[in-house]
Amino acid sequence: MKMSNKIKNIIFDLGAVVIDIDLDITYNAFSDLLEISTNEVRNLLYKNDIWNKHETGELSDDMLRNFIKSQTHKSISDFQIDHAFNALLIDIPKARIDRIVELSKKYKIFVLSNTNGIHANCFNNLLYSKTGYANLTTIFDQVYYSHLIGLRKPNLEIYHHVLSNSKINANETLFLDDNLDNILAAKSIGIHAIQVVYPLTILDYLKEY
Repeated sequence: MKMSNKIKNIIFDLGAVVIDIDLDITYNAFSDLLEISTNEVRNLLYKNDIWNKHETGELSDDMLRNFIKSQTHKSISDFQIDHAFNALLIDIPKARIDRIVELSKKYKIFVLSNTNGIHANCFNNLLYSKTGYANLTTIFDQVYYSHLIGLRKPNLEIYHHVLSNSKINANETLFLDDNLDNILAAKSIGIHAIQVVYPLTILDYLKEY
C-alpha cells in the first residue's frame, strides 16, 4: 500500500516550503540599517539568542524592536526594523497555494512554523497580494505558530501539541519541512515526514497525493 493511502493529514512548514525565503537578504538589510557587518548581524541575533526568544514569544515584537534600536546610535523606526526583518520573505508562489487548496479537499491540512508576529503579518499580506486569500487561516484547517505556542521545532512537545490539539494521529499524518532536525524529530514520534530540498518544491514531493 502506498503511504499516500494511509495519510489523512498533511502539516506544512512555511519558510522554504510554502514561502520562498532568503535569510541573507535580511542579514544584509540589517547590516545596512545598523551599519555593521553581516557577521555582526548574525552574532547579534544568534549569540544573544534573540531569534529563538522571539520565535517562542519570550521576546515580543516591541521588545525585539527595542533591542535592535539599542544596538545603534542612529534613530531608526519600527517600520525600518520590520522592513529589514521581513526582507527574507520573498514570494508565495500561487501554484503552491493552488495545490494546497486542492489537497484540502482530500486531507486535513495544517501549518506548523517557527515564526513571529512581525513575519506573520507580512506573509499574510504577501499571501493576499499573490493569491487573493486574506490569510493562511482561510486555507488551512489550523495554523500553529511557535511564538503563540511558546515552543519551537524540533522540540518534541510542539509536535505533540499539534497532534493533540488537532485530534489527529501521528501515523496518519505527513509533515513537510526543509530542516532535517525538524524532520527527524517528527519521525521519532511516528509522523511520516519528507524533507523539502531545494530546488525541488512541494509540487514535486506531493505528486502522488
